[in-house]
Amino acid sequence: MSTPSLLALDAVDAFYDRSHVLQALSMEVESGTVVALLGRNGAGKTTTLKTVMGIVPVRAGRLRFDGADVTGLPTHRIARLGIAYVPEDRGIFASLTVHEHLTLANVPDGWPLGRIYEAFPRLAERRDHRGTQLSGGEQQMLSIARALTLAPRLLILDEPTEGLAPVIVEEIAAIAGRLKTEGLTMLLVEQNYPFAARIADRVYVLGKGRIRWHGAPAALDADEEVKHTWLGI
Repeated sequence: MSTPSLLALDAVDAFYDRSHVLQALSMEVESGTVVALLGRNGAGKTTTLKTVMGIVPVRAGRLRFDGADVTGLPTHRIARLGIAYVPEDRGIFASLTVHEHLTLANVPDGWPLGRIYEAFPRLAERRDHRGTQLSGGEQQMLSIARALTLAPRLLILDEPTEGLAPVIVEEIAAIAGRLKTEGLTMLLVEQNYPFAARIADRVYVLGKGRIRWHGAPAALDADEEVKHTWLGI
């Protein structure tokens, strides 16, 4: 029996003004899996995530979450369904402390602070530091931790390792690995191919607004033509 899809995009079209960015894009994220969306710059990866979140409207096609049609819902309603989005710019407030960031959303069934600090010991050490006092890696950890306070059913990560030192990338990979072990469903956009291949169960390759390939990371690793043509590897 196949695992049910938690998130499904069915022939989705999305535009920026007159620019047709996503073209009949179809993909699925099965419950309990990690899916990576890969592609060159400008392929439409971030637009796909923003379309899922209702930030970019669906012009055609359908978006479903846990079997329900959520096409056209505003962003706040999509978030309340259990989708947490960690944007590429991290969205850290300069004047707020780590602790204040983690207590912004008071969700009854959310992750308690003790669990957050256990999962992110570096943040526990810096709980009184303000956003401007954190390194890029610490800001990324805080952005992920803040999303987890909502106890999401689906965690969406946009370029979680961008601009980070290799040692911090390893920390982020370890965090993602633990979340995967706990059964959290994740969808991530990533330029770091080794990182994505390491944690993903399934990979979609996006090129010029269309899905060009999908399958297991091992199969992609063996397909030199796809890697060269659509990923530039």
